[in-house]
Amino acid sequence: MRRSFKLCLSVLVTFSLSGLIEPTLAATAGEKNKITICVYDHSRLKSGTLVQAEKEADRIFRQAGVETEWQDLPTSEAEAGGKTNLLEQLGPTGFVLKILPKSMTEQLQIRDAALGYSIPCPEDGSACIANILYHRVQDLAQSENVSVAQTLGLAMAHEIGHLLLRSHAHSNAGVMQPRWRAKDLQQAGKGLLPFTPEQAEFIRADVLKRMARQELVRVANPIPCLPSRLPALATSKSLDTTDRSLVVHVLVDDYAEVSAEALAKAEDRAGTIFRQAGVELAWVNRSREMREPKNKPLSQDTLSQIHYVLRILPHSRAKLKDSALGEALTCAPGEAACFANLFYNRVQQRTDIERISLAQVLGHAMAHELGHVLLGSNSHSSRGIMRGSWSAADIERMTKGDLLFTPDEVGVIRSNAFIQLAQSPPRASDPSSQ
Repeated sequence: MRRSFKLCLSVLVTFSLSGLIEPTLAATAGEKNKITICVYDHSRLKSGTLVQAEKEADRIFRQAGVETEWQDLPTSEAEAGGKTNLLEQLGPTGFVLKILPKSMTEQLQIRDAALGYSIPCPEDGSACIANILYHRVQDLAQSENVSVAQTLGLAMAHEIGHLLLRSHAHSNAGVMQPRWRAKDLQQAGKGLLPFTPEQAEFIRADVLKRMARQELVRVANPIPCLPSRLPALATSKSLDTTDRSLVVHVLVDDYAEVSAEALAKAEDRAGTIFRQAGVELAWVNRSREMREPKNKPLSQDTLSQIHYVLRILPHSRAKLKDSALGEALTCAPGEAACFANLFYNRVQQRTDIERISLAQVLGHAMAHELGHVLLGSNSHSSRGIMRGSWSAADIERMTKGDLLFTPDEVGVIRSNAFIQLAQSPPRASDPSSQ
């Protein structure tokens, strides 16, 4: 493994003229193909630990016919001299890997066994992102009495493997198993926990496809890896801050029969709030797109095509506190769809009290309750749209379009939305087109 401070992680794959793959000769023979992976160590590891982990991941990729080259990069704008994070410029061969401390991940809804998670790539395959949960790596290494560096290297190879395999599926053998047992880690120490032959073949083919697309978009020389922050925040109100791969479908189940005009304006307001957080909401109409009759339970077929259901109910439940305009229901990772309720009578009352438009209050209430679903329990804050009760100053910000999620909330929302997309069953790309 070569270690460079000029390029990000580079993966080279070599094919002989006859088309046969010679893994051990990858660095010296045939056509070289490269992808770029930017590595950001938010956990501030000791240099030796990170170097050894990179060597472990390198060894696993070499067994699959892949050579790697690594670089440790700055993790803050100050360290990087004020450059911005423009992952889309990396093109189809661009990858990002982040090593995250517990403080950045404790609110994420991730299954207990996972040492990391990978974020689905856009259709063009650019700027794929993998995250490693370092505290879980440490816990596993300690419980099985193996080195942290070895376990971290396995996790790196595993999550990058998900991105190159274009799947969140796991295998029954090798590095892509969902959970490593003690004997697996012992085998890894001997260099015997590789990708399966089928996985290695797919990875090599995927690199070739990425290189071909890289040529088509004329990004023959990817830009150097740029500074990264987690969470990846939208720092302005520009609609261009949304990651096009992060689109969640929300079905509005309107039992209160809100006027079509008011509902459309409310959806637009809630969508704008989420768009400024880097998440795109795709609104789905129950009767029009899904052809579901009103006031009846949603079918499993409908639930399989959406991520969140927002029900607008005519009246509130008596046990809720007076200031609550709605409620979010507990949503476990991987559930078919997550639910939240809005109480239309309370939205109308607040509209009358504040003397502002119904669409403004309803739209912000929609964003607030969907925020609860993505942020998890106890997610009220002391400022912004997630306050437990909006003050007069908040209402004024609401009318100006400035009542938003806080930066910390944005990070958790984006991460949990990615996880929900990754762990839930595949959805139709656009229910409205069916």
